[in-house]
Amino acid sequence: MSGFSLDLAVWSGATATLLLLTKLAAPSPRHDRLAGLCLLLAFFAASAGMASAAGQGGALPAWCLYCSPLLALYWILETEFATRLLGLVPAALVTLGPLLIGHERLVGAPRPVWTTITDAGLIIAMAFLTLALGTWALLLPLRVVPAVQARKTARMFVINPPVLAELAFRCNTWALPFVVGASASALLGIRPGHVPGEVLLWLLGSLVGNLGYATLARRDGPSWALLLLAGAVTMAAFGWRGLPGSPPVAP
Repeated sequence: MSGFSLDLAVWSGATATLLLLTKLAAPSPRHDRLAGLCLLLAFFAASAGMASAAGQGGALPAWCLYCSPLLALYWILETEFATRLLGLVPAALVTLGPLLIGHERLVGAPRPVWTTITDAGLIIAMAFLTLALGTWALLLPLRVVPAVQARKTARMFVINPPVLAELAFRCNTWALPFVVGASASALLGIRPGHVPGEVLLWLLGSLVGNLGYATLARRDGPSWALLLLAGAVTMAAFGWRGLPGSPPVAP
């Protein structure tokens, strides 16, 4: 089941990415509808993979834990802002995320509880932080793609720098409780030897970047605060890589 869900999620994300890139050249509401269906399918594929693993009493695939919250947050934000282009970011992340995380990575037993909590918190935090950072990548088509800039197609691309700033700020804010939770569990897991000490240091660095961006982005706009957001993503990734590994997914 996990293998089928993984393939379905990745191919759905790739199809949505292709559709939204095509929309940049030939704006059409049809692309939005088809890409939305693909992202919805990817969400159900990731959720089904997670539910299947949980129903069998086993550990959860890390890629499911990454993709499901990522897509859920996307739908929450898109329902409010209706940017009609934000889907390009989660589509690309769903396509590449499972490949970078690895389908063999598991979260849960038989690893110790503090390792599991730290791992889960880190993965969900990385999902929200990468969505926040990726949102700013939409500045590129906003500035260089003629169709996005043209007034006659503006209704196809309801997006501008203030909207991007608000979207990134909210994604970063959603990540904050998970970074804090992962840091707390890492601290508690150091003494019994469940979590390496360097993982806590990476997490604290990520927390500083997370809080720094939340503070400065509201006051000064993106500017160099983006470096803090990029640093939070990078340090969270190093912390996650420093956690003890998990057994491979059974075929």
